[in-house]
Amino acid sequence: LNNAYVIGLDSGEDKLVKASGDLFVGTTGGSIRGLTLVASAGKVFNITGPEAIGAQTQNLILRDGVIANSADVGLIKGFSLVFVSIIQYVGNAKGIIYQDIKKLLINNAGWFGGSSPLGNSGTYETIQGTFDLVQKQGGFSEVTGTSTGFDVSSNPTITGDAVMETVVFTGANTAGYVKPYTPAIYTGYNFNNRWNVRSAGIPTETDLTAVGNINFATATVTTATETAVKLLGTTTSEDLFRFAINGSNRIDYLGSKKRFFRVGGSISFKTPDNNTVFIFYIAKNGVIIPKSKVLVKSNSPTDVITTPIQTLTEMKNGDWIELYVGTETGSSGSVNILSVNLSAN
Repeated sequence: LNNAYVIGLDSGEDKLVKASGDLFVGTTGGSIRGLTLVASAGKVFNITGPEAIGAQTQNLILRDGVIANSADVGLIKGFSLVFVSIIQYVGNAKGIIYQDIKKLLINNAGWFGGSSPLGNSGTYETIQGTFDLVQKQGGFSEVTGTSTGFDVSSNPTITGDAVMETVVFTGANTAGYVKPYTPAIYTGYNFNNRWNVRSAGIPTETDLTAVGNINFATATVTTATETAVKLLGTTTSEDLFRFAINGSNRIDYLGSKKRFFRVGGSISFKTPDNNTVFIFYIAKNGVIIPKSKVLVKSNSPTDVITTPIQTLTEMKNGDWIELYVGTETGSSGSVNILSVNLSAN
């Protein structure tokens, strides 16, 4: 391509067709607009930028065109910027691989599925290697047969952010819409914590939908004084998304962006110390959050006391949540925790 600017006036009529071999090769980019591209027996693109990862300088712009009836859409690797906008993919046997690109922008790409002559087959778009940022917005992937719409199973590294929004995944092969990170970061989801995904047909994955939960699995006694201590007990955590279990009575936030969380739930306990006022707290990073405190006093050692607790707190990647208990000044006592249900969302 040699950094050329190649343009057609009518993408339906102006065509570059190569009957054998690859259409665009080499180490340089350029700009291709308003054309139909066909590589009947080879790759439309087989281009690898010459620089090492992190030093890429070549750019490629592909827009307002059609890629059709090709054996392989091909490989674009080692670029500083790749911008693909308003491209129809029709009747191609294999899709495209994007690898080691600083900035990859895909806007309104349309992948047709189904039988020939319109339907594509194979894996439509594959992301491999290292990227500063990825944005895929709009368009659709119609996935049928044994095809795959979007493949991140090689676990690409995103050093900045990756966004997929308003892409419509459709077609009979729902299992092939996305080939996820392997192994899956979260059961039933496709991407890692660098991605923000809001597209029809696949699960939403953003920091805004992060959720964590703590449940006490066994009854445990915690001795409390006026200096609050962490509640003891064996806990389980379910329904985790961008949160992780880290020992008992603790969940860590793993999202890439800081945000405010509503943290709340309920605590059920018994105590033999009827005259003691217990104070429960939510703590962040081992520091109690004063505004979360709840004061509770039992009337009988046989009473089961249930109290709600909640707060609002800002969390960034690596911050964690726990439950603490203390007493009023000058007093002490023990609480037998029967159950806890605490969630952050």
